[in-house]
Amino acid sequence: MLLNAGWIAALAGLSICPAGNRHVTILASAGEDMAINDHAWCKNRGRTRGMTLRVLAVDDEPDIEPLFRQQFRREVREGLYSLDFALSGETALSLLDACVGEEIILVVSEINMPRMSGLDLLPKAKERKPALPVFVTSASRDANTVTVALECGADEFLTKPVEFQWLRRDIMAVQADAMRRDA
Repeated sequence: MLLNAGWIAALAGLSICPAGNRHVTILASAGEDMAINDHAWCKNRGRTRGMTLRVLAVDDEPDIEPLFRQQFRREVREGLYSLDFALSGETALSLLDACVGEEIILVVSEINMPRMSGLDLLPKAKERKPALPVFVTSASRDANTVTVALECGADEFLTKPVEFQWLRRDIMAVQADAMRRDA
């Protein structure tokens, strides 16, 4: 397979998009009444190699957003991928439904959330997008929790506190797979 310059730049950690394409979006959960503005979320219906891919973090703790922003500031600034945040499983599903043409390449979800847990979100996300990788996180190191998460379809189990260097590596692998599918 031939690699183009965009591919090589992305794998080397170089910018393939202008820095002005970066964004971080936060949606508070408003339950079923929440409306997503299609223009804000899905303005580019068709994917191109230069389009920034998206990683969706789902956690009911609002402090996860500044933590992820800090840890992935370079990647977001360089336009390698963008980070979206949902404070509930319901909001995450709304985002997956709203962005038909623009690709969310990975969901990273906390297991323990009110109303819809990460384990409840997992099969619903896979039903909507079967090839979408879903990583789950939990402070629990219990072997039963890990087993249940993997049996429910989790692609990876991350124990909190998350080791961001490993998550960064895994996101790059998911990104490379997504780009390979589009080639």
